[in-house]
Amino acid sequence: MNKTNYGDEHALYRGKRMVNFRPLLCFALSFAAGIALARYFALAALWFGFVYCVGFAAALYRKLCKKRAVFGALLFTALSCALFLLGALSFSLRVGAFEATPVLGGAYTVEGTVERVGVAETGQELLVGGLVLTDESGVAAPSSVGCLAYAYGDADFAEGDRIRFTAEIETADALQYGRVNASAIADGARYRAFVPVSEIEVCGHSFEIFGSVRARLRGVLFSSADETVAPVAYAALTGDAGLMESGMLANFRYGGIAHVFAVSGLHIGIVYGALAFLCRKLRLRAALRIPLVAFVLVFYAGVCGFSASAVRALIMCLVFLSVEAAGMQYDRLTSLSAAALVILLVDPVDLFSVGFQLSAAAAAGIVVLGGNVGRLLSRLRFLPRGIANLLAVSLSVQVATFPVLLDAFGYASGVGVFLNVLFVPLFSCVYLVLFAGAVLACVLPFAAAMFLYVPDFLLRAVVAPIGAIEFGALLIGGFCFGGGCTALWYAGAFCLSDKINLRRVPRAVCVCLLAAAFLAGMLARNLPSDPRITLHGYYGTNVAIVRGGGQTCVLLSGEADEAYLSRLFVQEGIARADAAVVLAPAREVNTALPVLLRCIDVGVVYVRADSGFVDGFMTVTVREQSGFFTVCGMPAAFAGEAALFLEVQGSAVLVCMQAAAGELPLCDLLVCAEEDAALTAACRPQEVICFEKSAGKISIYRSGELQITWKDDIISIRGYR
Repeated sequence: MNKTNYGDEHALYRGKRMVNFRPLLCFALSFAAGIALARYFALAALWFGFVYCVGFAAALYRKLCKKRAVFGALLFTALSCALFLLGALSFSLRVGAFEATPVLGGAYTVEGTVERVGVAETGQELLVGGLVLTDESGVAAPSSVGCLAYAYGDADFAEGDRIRFTAEIETADALQYGRVNASAIADGARYRAFVPVSEIEVCGHSFEIFGSVRARLRGVLFSSADETVAPVAYAALTGDAGLMESGMLANFRYGGIAHVFAVSGLHIGIVYGALAFLCRKLRLRAALRIPLVAFVLVFYAGVCGFSASAVRALIMCLVFLSVEAAGMQYDRLTSLSAAALVILLVDPVDLFSVGFQLSAAAAAGIVVLGGNVGRLLSRLRFLPRGIANLLAVSLSVQVATFPVLLDAFGYASGVGVFLNVLFVPLFSCVYLVLFAGAVLACVLPFAAAMFLYVPDFLLRAVVAPIGAIEFGALLIGGFCFGGGCTALWYAGAFCLSDKINLRRVPRAVCVCLLAAAFLAGMLARNLPSDPRITLHGYYGTNVAIVRGGGQTCVLLSGEADEAYLSRLFVQEGIARADAAVVLAPAREVNTALPVLLRCIDVGVVYVRADSGFVDGFMTVTVREQSGFFTVCGMPAAFAGEAALFLEVQGSAVLVCMQAAAGELPLCDLLVCAEEDAALTAACRPQEVICFEKSAGKISIYRSGELQITWKDDIISIRGYR
């Protein structure tokens, strides 16, 4: 078949159909649907497979009534149903196997091999596999899962190190804070521990190819490049941004260009383009060119840890390479579908990984929306064609990733569209030079400084403006999409694309109906109610945000994690709180309050009059209170060192983070750190909400963020995001 008219002639891609049929896209969607339903219904999701029986019935009816061959339709339906069932089954079995391992707690001696080394704020994050766990009684047992060890201190461990340490072991769950714990399940990291570097013993070392390459690359970069550029270069080449300065990384995130540190289509595409250019110059035959290019790309993806974004880009490149060699037309949507299907077949949990979602959404945005957006922008005569194409790609990516960013991180960049147009082309050129220089530096380390001189200079020049500008004030946040509104958003985007063949009037009607439904859903989900309390928690950082009378009060307890609090307040659209209360003894208030004040401005901080708190803060007013006072227009009173009583719409709410000595007021609703029978008996609530994991109780740990509202003497508790 002629290559030039393949897209018009092929039965699967006829342009006259409303939606051109792509089998791999349907297969990928069926598999993903099975995984998604298994997330909420477990193995009961298999019953949804009967929906595919409608397809069988329709095909058989067509054959019987119209006497047409329907073998293809029956085969397609059968394969789609099988993939749906396989998706639901594989996810359920994957999660079941993860949670089937023993729940451990207490002190254990851990021995295993370091499989991955990441950088944490205070040391290194080690994924340890091949575990042998020994309890205090000396009973040793091997484990099929891994342990994530946070080694704090001046650490320098390498992949392949055999290590031993003794620490308190915690057990992770498959579902934490309302989300699938995708990273832990994918890594097999059922356990985690915090241990000082001085207590970790290295027992031996085994060679690990990709880890050794990463170690060589990191050593070369940090010994030969500028100290401010080396972490950025390492992140750009490997996708590991843990070594970057937190302020610089935050600027990239807030500017919407942090994707340059997630090895994806941009990076793999540049490497592929360079390899293809060299192969053409050397006039290599396809029999040699294809295996050579494939080997280099696969090896590079391995150096990057086979991340979802790298694997997605790798598969799309390999499909393109194969199709081009066969003289066929390349279909980007089919290629993307094949990549997504392969990734999910390998590990179905990746569907809930933010990295996979962003990578797939960005690629789909370019494929589905890029064509129409580019054609619209090319009509602007004052806009050069190259700039129009860059804007089309950037805008398509932003539209596609917007819901994922908001629901995963609570914010999206307000300048990402324009910053990507300016920064990404420059970065792409620098990345090509950096990649070539880094390869030569690793091969010839004695000349590393010479090979990295030009990349060092260029990268410093490109990155310096990003570090100098503060993009945090330009973030979009304070609302969320949820599943229903996200589906409407993508359906509207699809209707506006060139992948659906509709005339102008039907297309406009569809878009208007979807837009109306989307706006109604967003208003219902995000329209503020007054008063309300939202509860947020993450590994010991517990926050209750009280809103009422046009004011906001933050109740904080547990560990004050600055990174989490900063993201939370951006997510909630809070730059300033009228009041704050740290529910803890005076010594802990002194520790937590500075962290809170670095995240947001606070009008007044309330403390108990008899707590012994010493006011040494110059930037905030501290008021010592005894008896009742007013918070957000509501009567409030301290009920112990770590408890606050609130009267909301005639109902009594007690937020109590520690067991209090003495009497506690009776309440209708108790919000506490964890289930405590004595505490519940003392205040006799009608309902209890816990931050930590608690059997038989509503918990933030299990359900995720919650919102409590009042209307007509009815207290409503529902999932917030």
